[in-house]
Amino acid sequence: MFDKGCVMKSVHAFWVALALSIVAPSQQYPPGTDTYEYGGQNLSPKEREGRNTWYFWTGGGEKFWRQTARITHGVTDLLQYVDSRRRPMRFKLMGVLNDPDCTAATEPDEFGLWMDNCKPVVIPGIPSESSGIVGLRKFRNPLFDRFTWDADKYVKDPASVEPPYLIGMTCGFCHIGFDPLNPPSDPENPRWSNLAPAIGNQYFDEGSLFGLKLTSKDFRWQVANAQPAGTSDTSRFATDNIFNPNAINSVVHLAHRPSHPEKLADGTIREVHHILKEGADSIGTAGASLRVYVNIGMCSDYWTTLHDPIYGTKRPQSPFRIELARKDCEDWRDTEARMPAAEAFLLTVKPALLKDAPGGSQYLTGDAEVLRRGALAFADRCATCHSSSLPRRSRRRRHSGPGSGKPF
Repeated sequence: MFDKGCVMKSVHAFWVALALSIVAPSQQYPPGTDTYEYGGQNLSPKEREGRNTWYFWTGGGEKFWRQTARITHGVTDLLQYVDSRRRPMRFKLMGVLNDPDCTAATEPDEFGLWMDNCKPVVIPGIPSESSGIVGLRKFRNPLFDRFTWDADKYVKDPASVEPPYLIGMTCGFCHIGFDPLNPPSDPENPRWSNLAPAIGNQYFDEGSLFGLKLTSKDFRWQVANAQPAGTSDTSRFATDNIFNPNAINSVVHLAHRPSHPEKLADGTIREVHHILKEGADSIGTAGASLRVYVNIGMCSDYWTTLHDPIYGTKRPQSPFRIELARKDCEDWRDTEARMPAAEAFLLTVKPALLKDAPGGSQYLTGDAEVLRRGALAFADRCATCHSSSLPRRSRRRRHSGPGSGKPF
């Protein structure tokens, strides 16, 4: 029987000895480097391209989000989601991060919409602007007609008229979060140096995105409101009728993750990382990233014909054929060409160490007995969910190597 106080102290010491490998840049950046490139001084051209892809590339998904606004009549509408009047409370209300390059609008724009005022930032090869929220990008709508435009009519029903802008989503929308080594003093007004590229936004309230105009009297609001912060239901548009939100993955030390030989659809064998927690994404980092872009709207002209994407009642789901997407969807080809660079960037993401956090060293200990008791307490209370080590008797059933090492 463990003494509770001693157990908690030991568990704490053990965890910090593991260095709390949280995703974040591994060094502090000097004042005056408040641009999206704040951590890119040592990146290669390929890694910079990958960084830009992670932060700013939508893969053409803005067309899908416009379609969603029409189908749902504004229940889900990214253009109204980014309304600048919410900027002072966006983090509190929706868990999203305000773009450091933008400020709140003081009046509607020329089209009667409340859009953040953002300084022009040219991203090589990516023609979009900031919407005011990190990871949501603004595009001009080619179907917009100034002579038929009516802002009030649009707000009441986005299906009634084409808006001047489209809003698309990037990987960074979910994955960029606060840097634990340098968190912002005001979460509503972060600087770029307060943000980490792949930690996962543990505060993101995805339910608020999909229930923007619903009230508590609507069952759909109840479902959306039940979703925990920091999670995403990536099968939401597959209409599997399963409520399945999962924690947004952190990406750290990707090069040091265990890889596994997998037979792919073309019959080849490839060593790949298992990206999702249960290993379902066994097609490698680049392929897994392409799947994410499909989830956030890429090639929707194709995959929305394979099922009923919002309500799931009109037809059963049909398989998504990669060869058809590659052949018929230009956004697939353009995005696929960017994936090696995106992987190169993710390979640069290092863990943050507690010793580097302000005041972090005071929580570290080298006391062998405290660490031993912490390891025992962790094995007894936590390892079932939080360790990938297996008991010795189980190892023959699984791979050997990293991830199946010496158990506690």
